[in-house]
Amino acid sequence: MHPVMPMEMRQVVRLSGSVASFIFGIACLGVAFLVYMSIGPYDYAGTLALKIFAGMLFPVALGVTALIFGKYLLNEALELKRGESATPHILRRFGWKGILGAVLLVALLAAIGAYLREAPRGEFGGYGGTKDLTLRFVDTDEKPLASMDVMIEQTSCSPQYEECNQAFKGVTDADGNVVFRNIPANQFSVSVKSNEYSFGSGYGMPQVYGDVTSKTLRLEKTGSGFAELAVYDYNGEPLEGARVFNVEKRGEAEIFTDENGIAAIPIEIAEEDSGYWPETKKLIVAKEGFVAALVTVREANETIVLSPSCAG
Repeated sequence: MHPVMPMEMRQVVRLSGSVASFIFGIACLGVAFLVYMSIGPYDYAGTLALKIFAGMLFPVALGVTALIFGKYLLNEALELKRGESATPHILRRFGWKGILGAVLLVALLAAIGAYLREAPRGEFGGYGGTKDLTLRFVDTDEKPLASMDVMIEQTSCSPQYEECNQAFKGVTDADGNVVFRNIPANQFSVSVKSNEYSFGSGYGMPQVYGDVTSKTLRLEKTGSGFAELAVYDYNGEPLEGARVFNVEKRGEAEIFTDENGIAAIPIEIAEEDSGYWPETKKLIVAKEGFVAALVTVREANETIVLSPSCAG
């Protein structure tokens, strides 16, 4: 009989369980930290709640429990008395090789965590990681659109995030492609600077999500860089010769409606912080015998009805 062997085996099992518990506990805390770092301004309420409760609180509780259990197993394996430190026993039992191995293990876990922190995380990712994004622009006949000025901008978010509202510009090549390299792996809105093509009224700016690296976008031909302003009287008759002038730019040439009551308003594409947008014009429409009216025109056609004046 060798009564020492069962005791040694129990110590090995407890030490192994202690190491496993410590590793598991540290991993759980690392997961909670990575989830915390992934929280960003694009998270909806449901996603944010999932990250906080399932991705942070639960791993923290599990990790702390594992660390406490690992400490208990370590004390049992080393047969420590209450208040006695485990460090001298560990140094005596494992020596510098064991300590070096533990340090290397912690360094390996830290390196894995750093890699995961910087990797793109797609829809649920935060601001870690970059990607190359290729956008291809075609018309409704699938013909590539070359020499198009393109701007992409991160979807607006809270100002405390330094990476917010970054914008990148590019020009499409002969195949209609434009490539943005090493941009944040987050959601972007897309706009183009063109008086001939647009994404279509009512569609707004297309969105490209964080896990997308290539996308084809179709543009509709608008025909010209003009918006039509139709002017009528209360009887629905077109008003010819109504004078239209810009409120904000008095030096801009006046425009008069034709026999159909139509005035062609030139619209330029303005470059703003949030992308390329058709300029907004505030116009006064006036005609003798009618009350002048204010109308705002962008790229869409507008209709206005003038009321007869008292003098008329």
